[in-house]
Amino acid sequence: MSDRFASFLVNYRQPFALASLFILCLALVGLPRLEFNGDFRHMFSKDNIQLNLLDEIENTYIQSDQLLVLIQYPVGDVFVKENLLHTKSITEKLWQTPYSLHVESLTTTSRSYSRDDTFYIEALIPDPESLSSVEIEDIREYVRHDEYISKGLVSEDFQVTSIVINFSLPTDAVDRMFAMNDLVEFVEDLVTEEKLNQPGIVIHYLGGPALEVAMIGLVKSDMFILMPLCFVLVFFLLGVMLRTGVSVFGTIFTIAISLAVTMGLAGWMGFGLNPTAAMAPIMVALLAMADSVHLLTQYIIEFRKGYGKIEAMERSIASNFKPILLTSVTTAIGFLGMNLSDSPAFHDFGSITAIGVLVAFVVTLTITPVVVLWMPINADQKPLPLSELLLKISRFSIAHQRKLFLCVIVLVPIVASFIPKLHFNDDVIEYFRDDVPFKQTVKFASENMSGFYYILYSLDSGKPGYVNDPTFLKKVESFQDWLRQQKEVTLAVSYVDIVKNLNMAMHDDDPAWKIIPDSRELASQYMLLYEMSLPAGTSLSRDINSEHSSLRLRVSMNAMSNQELLALDERVQSWLQANAPELNARGASRSLMFANLGLVVLKSMAAGSLIALALISLVIMIGIGSIRFGLISLIPNIIPSVVVYGCWALLVGEVNQTAAIVFSMSLGLVVDDTVHFMTKYLKGREEGLSVEESIEFSFSTAGVALTVTTVALVLGMSVNLLSSFIPNITTALMMMCIISVALLLDLFFLPGLLINYERWHKRFFSR
Repeated sequence: MSDRFASFLVNYRQPFALASLFILCLALVGLPRLEFNGDFRHMFSKDNIQLNLLDEIENTYIQSDQLLVLIQYPVGDVFVKENLLHTKSITEKLWQTPYSLHVESLTTTSRSYSRDDTFYIEALIPDPESLSSVEIEDIREYVRHDEYISKGLVSEDFQVTSIVINFSLPTDAVDRMFAMNDLVEFVEDLVTEEKLNQPGIVIHYLGGPALEVAMIGLVKSDMFILMPLCFVLVFFLLGVMLRTGVSVFGTIFTIAISLAVTMGLAGWMGFGLNPTAAMAPIMVALLAMADSVHLLTQYIIEFRKGYGKIEAMERSIASNFKPILLTSVTTAIGFLGMNLSDSPAFHDFGSITAIGVLVAFVVTLTITPVVVLWMPINADQKPLPLSELLLKISRFSIAHQRKLFLCVIVLVPIVASFIPKLHFNDDVIEYFRDDVPFKQTVKFASENMSGFYYILYSLDSGKPGYVNDPTFLKKVESFQDWLRQQKEVTLAVSYVDIVKNLNMAMHDDDPAWKIIPDSRELASQYMLLYEMSLPAGTSLSRDINSEHSSLRLRVSMNAMSNQELLALDERVQSWLQANAPELNARGASRSLMFANLGLVVLKSMAAGSLIALALISLVIMIGIGSIRFGLISLIPNIIPSVVVYGCWALLVGEVNQTAAIVFSMSLGLVVDDTVHFMTKYLKGREEGLSVEESIEFSFSTAGVALTVTTVALVLGMSVNLLSSFIPNITTALMMMCIISVALLLDLFFLPGLLINYERWHKRFFSR
């Protein structure tokens, strides 16, 4: 049937090519519909508990997005008059930031105090030019005792100040992306200008938009710089190893058409590219390369045996149709298994890649033969250089099969025993190399300010208007004091600090009165007086809800691992349960969301990978027509990942959510090798060859393609080690190791496995 189908494809290659090109044109129309979505919320499902909790807190306290500009002056601290004038100047310029709502800095924030029975709320720094040294020292002293300003707008040593830009971005993903770029570009241009005007000044900016723009920039850099470099190396390698232009140009054509159709279909189907899904084009290209290399390698081998171009192509298609079909289906299943994760970003990545795998299969069998048959081919009758090497390897593996088999059987369980020692850590800041500017900015913020990491808590009094109830405020104060005692916490602020400062101000700034007022009525009067005195554009809406029934508490921390962050949140819940169960507060933040998401993804991907593996095994059994050999093929398919994860546990010790999906990603490539080897082996057995002869037949027919594709894949993926995006580096390194181990197992372990199985089966079941 394969022979007849191969003849049919070759004989009617022109109509197939025209039909495929028509589909290509339709698909290309969908490319403009393909959107890039950098919104971190796309990483989470709509029913994600942490996402909904964060949205609820941000909506309750009318929180806008923020961008922080951090400034360190070359001479003196931030309260030197010249530095204050410069801070005021930058603050005024930042009011022009696109989408900005309010800009807060030392020169726009307020202070409260009372004099002669009169309560005042005025600018902390009304006019820097007119300040005397005594007034500046008075401001220093005030800031030193104000929790909201200290560590929030100025560092503890007064060497760094921050300017907070509050803004509102469009909700549409595409509009939001353009808006973020405009906002960050404006701030970047301003920072560059200020550095030129004042040499020695240190300026950093960070925040959600800065993180997303930095991440997207790295992903785009990888796609437009490293991806072309990857293909140049791969095509050069194909030319060297196969020594024919047909292999290079045929592979280039297959990859180009497969990518264009895949991304066009993704656009038509409404998929979006995010930092995770951006890996899909690379995976599609590599998988398309694997299909074309199998087809073209066999074509070259058959042509050099003396067959004509048409007959050589027919024999190559007939030989490779079943294994390419099986590997395409099994690879698609592996990637579709990512839809079982809790992250829509992984859904997009898995679905786009699965579509690309099937597209590459169709292109390889319909369009690639047309192009290749048009091309001239060298009539050299010599076998491919790798053929002789693989023949020697097959004979070595057969001769030493017992030793090689026992080595693997003994070593794999030892290596696998380290896997339970792996722990999960998915810090979004650790997605960047140390030399990336955003990573350096976060480090600067952690060393000088309250840190990049935070958790928000919404504490409910239980009744409208009772946010000023002394009993409630004292419980919040106890919680806040406990938080400040935790070694990870750098700042814990809430409305309680405002109330205590107001009470002190109403008592002639006597520190003894920096306490919670005795009555709810008095605290409410302070609140009303404070709100009436606030500058235009500011309010207490970020600290208390509209019904005055709950308040927001913000906890800032320095850099920490997932385990430390989750452990802190767990301690918080334990303290609340033991000391203030009625507050019923759950923490929410981006960092906490990613920490929890990683564990959810890990668990869901473990289940998804097992389901995918079961389906893949079933497809292989049906495809090769043997349950026994289908089960045997599982062994070399699973061992590579077991070995790599075990070694990873021993050498690295931790994984992130990207490493958690590598098993599903690599499964198709690993199965590709095994299926090609097994189909050729079974074909040899059907033709009456012995076990050893069938193994040599597999090496001579499939071995060259397996070796070439593996080396090309490893070389291509190695380019990603130059990336500044750590998930890409982790993925590339683990994939390189897994597919390399898979090839070594197919070359040195699978022969012994087959020989021993055939002997055991003959001994126990042939009587």
